[in-house]
Amino acid sequence: MDIDFLVKRAGKIAKDKGFNKIKSQDNSFKDFHRHIKSELKELKKAVKPWEPIDHTTTFYDPNSCEAEIADIIIRTASYCDLIGVDLNKAVMEKMFYNSKRLPGKEY
Repeated sequence: MDIDFLVKRAGKIAKDKGFNKIKSQDNSFKDFHRHIKSELKELKKAVKPWEPIDHTTTFYDPNSCEAEIADIIIRTASYCDLIGVDLNKAVMEKMFYNSKRLPGKEY
């Protein structure tokens, strides 16, 4: 799946379901921030560092580590669609920037 498709699809689903309602840019960011915090808390519960991830299950577990990471990506993509961020470009530029950073330096 390509990033541009992900952003458009996540944005469409969010709009169709009434998740992305533009009240103001500030409120949109507050909603996004609240949702991301919630998804990160769910991810923290799902991650069990002492247990390896079981990739052999044949059912979808909406509370799995993978599902929670997917939620974070979907929420981010949806927000990018809402405010008009070119996520593909932003990720590529940030990866290039990170590749030039000095190792070991705290930022």
